[in-house]
Amino acid sequence: MIHMDSTDLRFFRAVAATGTIAGAAAELNCVPSNVTTRIRQMEARLGTPLFFRHSRGMKLTRAGEALLPFAEQNDDLLTRARHAVQEADGMNAPLRLGAMETAAAIRMPGLIARLKEKLPGLALSLMTGNSQMLAEAVLERRIDGAFVSSAREGAPWPDGIEAVPAFEESMVLIEPAGGARQDDTLLVFGHGCSYRQMAEDWIAEAEGGAPEIMEFGSLDAIVGCVAAGLGRSLVPEAAARASVYAADITITPPGPRYAHAPTFFIRRRDMPETRSMSELLALTREMAAAGTPPPRQRQKRRPAA
Repeated sequence: MIHMDSTDLRFFRAVAATGTIAGAAAELNCVPSNVTTRIRQMEARLGTPLFFRHSRGMKLTRAGEALLPFAEQNDDLLTRARHAVQEADGMNAPLRLGAMETAAAIRMPGLIARLKEKLPGLALSLMTGNSQMLAEAVLERRIDGAFVSSAREGAPWPDGIEAVPAFEESMVLIEPAGGARQDDTLLVFGHGCSYRQMAEDWIAEAEGGAPEIMEFGSLDAIVGCVAAGLGRSLVPEAAARASVYAADITITPPGPRYAHAPTFFIRRRDMPETRSMSELLALTREMAAAGTPPPRQRQKRRPAA
């Protein structure tokens, strides 16, 4: 009989999810040599390789692909068991959430504050990223749920994903104040950002062709560079008005088709319904019913040079 335990499956799933020994070691909080040894021992006991090794990392073999669903079920079962014990003991199961950067900065502080009021002592973490990255993290069970936007109306969600309406962002075109724009460059986040896709669609429809693109990693950098005259962008109005650069940009609506971007809370349908998740869903539905909540106001001052 081949011996395999839950720890074997955890190590295997971590390598499969990250694609590297180093990435798995970081996720598991151990040294890379422990991961390498565990995987080699598993392969020796099973009598078949589970990964192809190449210069960029590790890729599943057919045997590894067959094993992966069981490793994911193992992680899910352990998570459910831990949450059940915590809630039976009067504790709230922790939440690992994700949000787009704009939502994390403008919308999440108030929502998280309300959630913490309802569930004192709740352990909560928040990952930021674009909608595509966050959806993948939900599917891979690295986070419990995420606030994301769907750029294309009617686009289907991935299989196994439940999407709950959360709020709607009013989108605006931002340009440098005084018409000091140097050119028509479109300042956006990287690929996978729903707002970028919306901006590119808008430009293509309004002006024809594809604009020159300049990519950034943060909203403040986008708004700051627009203020400096480097181009224009399409961003949530709440974020533009809360920016430290708000006085140096002009804000105009892009037209009805691109004026609104709905945001959803997504999670896996098979995620356990803990007390923490139930409270978060209730607050999300309440927020959606009431309309977009007031954004967190940021002090209008320049950062120190």
